[in-house]
Amino acid sequence: CIRDSTYVDLRVVDSADRALEPGNKGEIIVRGPNVMNGYWKQPELTAEVMRGGFFHTGDVGYLDEDGFVFLAGRVKEMIITGAENVYPIETENVLSQHPAVAACAVFGLPDDFWGETVHAVVRLKADSTTDEATLIEHCRAHDVAVHVWTINERETMTELLDQGVGGIITDLPGVLAELVAKRG
Repeated sequence: CIRDSTYVDLRVVDSADRALEPGNKGEIIVRGPNVMNGYWKQPELTAEVMRGGFFHTGDVGYLDEDGFVFLAGRVKEMIITGAENVYPIETENVLSQHPAVAACAVFGLPDDFWGETVHAVVRLKADSTTDEATLIEHCRAHDVAVHVWTINERETMTELLDQGVGGIITDLPGVLAELVAKRG
């Protein structure tokens, strides 16, 4: 977490750029003398992120009562399932706490009823075993919304997971979602 500064006007806002009360998640926006004025020779992108005199970071977070900022994810990665917004990083953090999990990636897949459903590709630690039901229960015990978890030991998936965790693939959830959607 970080703390709001006297050199930066930082706000957490809803989709209409209205300031939110402490504890409510929204997009983090900032302005100040040390915040960029725009992207070099990219006026359309600049207009998109510099609305209302604020730089829209694309980060989702919330302020606590003391003015500390906590990050929760990225706007573009948010999974909307039913009426709930799920940020993959929060679910990945909970899932990673399970003793059998070595690495994971969480992403949404389209669903006719829910809009999207939450999925995960999980690589287990060497000599560890678990099953989907155990991981679902682990997540539910931590109040994390989970509709579907996919544990996949397919070579392609686990190779991608290793590359994404190492920072090679910038859109790992998107790549995994596309693979899962194609393979069913």
